[in-house]
Parts: sequence; structure tokens; C-alpha cells
Amino acid sequence: MSMLDGFLNRLRTLHQRPCLCARLFTITVVLAIVAGCATEQVLLRHPQTSEIAKCGPFSAPTVSDRVEGIKRTRECVEEYERQGYRRIL
Repeated sequence: MSMLDGFLNRLRTLHQRPCLCARLFTITVVLAIVAGCATEQVLLRHPQTSEIAKCGPFSAPTVSDRVEGIKRTRECVEEYERQGYRRIL
């Protein structure tokens, strides 16, 4: 049996068991959402001292937490920029 045949047999099995297919789909969606549940990390460098500062990432399991994390990251970056730091791309 080739790898393709095995894959097709599994697809047929899932098609015959819609409840299992729905569960697998739900688990996949949840894992994809959880994997993206953190705000971005921003690195900044002071041009004179070469000191590195980091803002984020902040954990964000819900939409409201993500909004709050983005706000905290922005405020952190603004504070460091006022001190002369510049973003590292």
C-alpha cells in the first residue's frame, strides 16, 4: 500500500465518521488560534549606547487581551523612543 493509498483510506474513514472529522477540525482551529495568541515583540536600540530594549510579547488568549497587549507594546515602544531608542528592523 502506497502512502497515497493510506492517506486516501484515512480520508474515507473520516468521511464515514463526521463527528470525528468535526472534532479534528475544531482541534486544528483551536490550536491555530492558540499559537497566535501573543502580541509581537519589538526590539529597540539606543544609537549612542547600543543598549537593546525589548517590548513584548504579551500573552493574549482572548481578543480583549490581545487589544490590551498591543496597547502595552505601543506604550512601551513610545516610552523608549522618547528616550532616544530606535526600532531594530
